[in-house]
Amino acid sequence: MKLMKKLFWGKWDWLILALIGCVFILSGMLWQELPDQLPVHWNFAGEPDRYGSKFINLFALPIFSLLTLLGMSWIPRIDPFSKNYEKFAGAFMTFKAIITLFFIYLYAVVIYASFYGDNIPGNIFFIPAFSVLFIIMGYYLPRLRRNYFIGIRTPWTLSSDESWDKSHFWAGRVFVAVGLINLLGIFIDSFYSIWLFFSILSLGIIGIVIYSYFVYKKDKNNV
Repeated sequence: MKLMKKLFWGKWDWLILALIGCVFILSGMLWQELPDQLPVHWNFAGEPDRYGSKFINLFALPIFSLLTLLGMSWIPRIDPFSKNYEKFAGAFMTFKAIITLFFIYLYAVVIYASFYGDNIPGNIFFIPAFSVLFIIMGYYLPRLRRNYFIGIRTPWTLSSDESWDKSHFWAGRVFVAVGLINLLGIFIDSFYSIWLFFSILSLGIIGIVIYSYFVYKKDKNNV
C-alpha cells in the first residue's frame, strides 16, 4: 500500500507540479505581450502552416503537461496489472517525469517561436530533444513489466510475460539506436531530419511488433 501511494505521487511530482505552476504564471504574464493570432502548427520544414488563438500557444501545452502528470499518477490504481507496478516503480516514475518535462520543453520552443520568429528549425529544436527522450526511454524500457498503459502493448506482449520481456529488451536497444542515429539529423536540413527520425522509428516499431508475435507463439505459457 505504501508503495502504491508513492507511485500515485512522489516528491519529484511536487517539483514538476511547481514547475507547471510557474509555466501557467508565465503564460498569464505573457498574455498581453503577444498578438491575438499566432502560428499553432508547423510542417516538417519548420514553417508555420496553421494559425490560431494565442491561448493555444500559451496554455495548451501547460494544460496537457498537467493532465499527463495527474493522469499517469493515477494509472497504477486502475490498471488490471496494478501489482506489476511494484516491479518497475523507478522506471514508471522516470517515464512520467520525462514525458511531462518534454511537453514543458515543447512549450518553451513554442513561446520562443512566438516572440523571435515563425520558423522553428527542427534539426536544432526538436532532433536533440527527441534523441535524448528516446535514449532515456530506451534505457528504461527493458525494466517495464506487463501493463496496459506504458510500453510496447500488443495483443501478444499483453498475453505473455516472455513476449513482453523479450520485446522490451530489444525495444530498448531500438529506441537508444534511434536516438543516437537521430542525432545525425542535426547536421542536415530540418525537413529531411524529421523524416529520418520518423522513418527509423517506424521501421523499428514494426520490427518489434512482429517479433512480439513470434515470441508469443513460441511461449507455452501464453494466455
